Amino acid sequence: MKKSLVSALLMTIVAMTLHAQWSTDPLVGTLVSTSSVANSKTSNVAVTDGAGGSFIGWIDTRLGAPNTIYVQRILSNGTKKFSSDVVVSNATGAQSSAKTNLYMIGDGAGGVICVWQDARNESTFFPSNDDIYGQRIDANGNVLWAANGVRLTVSDNSVSGKTAPVIDLVNATEAIVVFGDTRNGAINLFAQKILLSTGASQWANDASISGSVAGTQNQQQVANDGTGGLYIVWQDQRAGASSADVYAQHVNNSGGIVTGWGANGTVVANGSNIQNEPQLVSLGTSGFITTWEDARSAAGAYDIYAQRFDAAGAVQWTAGGVALCTATLIQTNPQIVASGSNYIVAWSDGRAGATDRDVYAQAVDGSGTTLWTANGVNVSNVSGTNQPFTYTANALAIGISMASDGSSGAVIAWDDARISAANVDVYAQRISSTGTLLWSPSTGVAVSTATGNQVSPVIVPTLNNGVIVSWRDGRSGLANSEIFAARVQSSGTLPLRSLTLTATAKTSSVDLKWNTVDESNLSFFSVEKSLDGATFSTVGSVNAIGSGNNGYVLADNHPAKGTNFYRIKSVDVNKSYAYSATTAIDFSGGLKVSLVVSPNPVRGLATLQLNNLANGIYVLTVRDLAGRVLMRQSLSVAGNYQQTTLFLQGLAAGSYLVQVEGNKTAFSTQIQKE
Repeated sequence: MKKSLVSALLMTIVAMTLHAQWSTDPLVGTLVSTSSVANSKTSNVAVTDGAGGSFIGWIDTRLGAPNTIYVQRILSNGTKKFSSDVVVSNATGAQSSAKTNLYMIGDGAGGVICVWQDARNESTFFPSNDDIYGQRIDANGNVLWAANGVRLTVSDNSVSGKTAPVIDLVNATEAIVVFGDTRNGAINLFAQKILLSTGASQWANDASISGSVAGTQNQQQVANDGTGGLYIVWQDQRAGASSADVYAQHVNNSGGIVTGWGANGTVVANGSNIQNEPQLVSLGTSGFITTWEDARSAAGAYDIYAQRFDAAGAVQWTAGGVALCTATLIQTNPQIVASGSNYIVAWSDGRAGATDRDVYAQAVDGSGTTLWTANGVNVSNVSGTNQPFTYTANALAIGISMASDGSSGAVIAWDDARISAANVDVYAQRISSTGTLLWSPSTGVAVSTATGNQVSPVIVPTLNNGVIVSWRDGRSGLANSEIFAARVQSSGTLPLRSLTLTATAKTSSVDLKWNTVDESNLSFFSVEKSLDGATFSTVGSVNAIGSGNNGYVLADNHPAKGTNFYRIKSVDVNKSYAYSATTAIDFSGGLKVSLVVSPNPVRGLATLQLNNLANGIYVLTVRDLAGRVLMRQSLSVAGNYQQTTLFLQGLAAGSYLVQVEGNKTAFSTQIQKE
């Protein structure tokens, strides 16, 4: 704000709305991608960044025909880490530049690895044979492998077409990728081990997972085995598409099949009709638990089952699996997480009718005993709910997403058409270890209720048992045109919804007042001041009431001559924070020379603020109350307001005097060291 404008507003109230990094309004949300809304964004994926934020990836048409894969990182406070979306790959091909089936995992070092199906090498001779490519991005957005990605397989598309890659780390330096492959005629599963440092293939040949059996093997999911190998589950059509089964395999770090497992895979479920959409969670060296949808009771009437295998391929629970839900009509799209010593499975449920689909969940312990209400707990529980769902090999975005809540429960997010199929929203619910709904039990928490459709939510855990949810968004009027995200706190609330800040000049001070709307779970407010609008220091703090709509006031008793900029830092109980917009006021009232140390009491670093001192050279001294000099340094003052850092970590707890001495002037204040 220009000074002339500030002067015109002298002695008036300047009101601003909070510009929090996380939007707190479900009608708004936090925009992830900065590209034009005219571009389609699909295949959205997300993983935690390990520091309370999230990496979010998608495929984007902003550059036209060579659709491009992008990644953005949202920090724990909702700000974007990367100034622009990071290009993972925008490779072009002579015949096609398509990129599909994006999959992403953390790289174990604060970054991510993306893998995808890539058509850049398609040609007249191989018109539909795709390859599998990958790329690694570090925490700062640097691309670590070759530009536009590395082919992750030994065989290229002249040998076969490859589809739908999935990947997991198997140790600190390696990962194994699993993919569909047509080299035997049908789509069978193969695997390859890669180096994290370069993406280079490590096995001389791609390893066969399902052999050369007939039919299609797809919907593959993977999890590391804790010893450098990988567990794999998939849908298998060797008995025919209408009799698809679920199979599993265990491959070691050398690409060999672990003893006890079938050379072409081991049957998980092969009952009547179709079994598909398997998911799994690793038990490390003890094996894994898998869940799937199962139509053994009648064609199209899917139920939810689960089974446990040990590392040697032996079934641990009831033959054919444990029934988690056999309610009427159709249950689909199960998701599973480990939480505490148990395992929670959530799914889309049509027992109330084809147009009234809900989300249900069930917990199972390590011995296969279900722990909650028979056939599951209704998580969404709203009449008219109709969750869209899509069968896809990428289970990270199928309408339901789930994460452990860190307290033996889970947080579940889903896209929700309770209003209409043309106005799909995103909701979430937290369920405890005992099956109790913890957030708004009758409705769930509204994560996004913007206009248009919000679909395919992906959930990742964040600090203090909260979650970050990201989704594809059509509020602009164009389907899938944007990517948005929101943080939901462990209590099921979005952060502070709005705040207005006013500044009023008095004779020798400035009164700062602010009001909050929908305040929830806030801890305190810190008032900050600056003379240049860029470098801020703390004036003081006020404890938050923590709920409802409230008003607060704090006085700056040491304003500087000229323009003073102020803002409010709102800090919640999880130590996440957001800043208000900056408001400015011109002060020319009764000027007082002052020095202020904040915080006071202080534990380590403190900020010394000097107000209205004449320009010149001063001596800064810290003394104990007996007068002994403990610190001394020269200090140059130029301007009406100046601040410097005091390094007080080495002082013992007690009281001290901070003194600034100049030519015929001396000012001091007492501080308390904790």
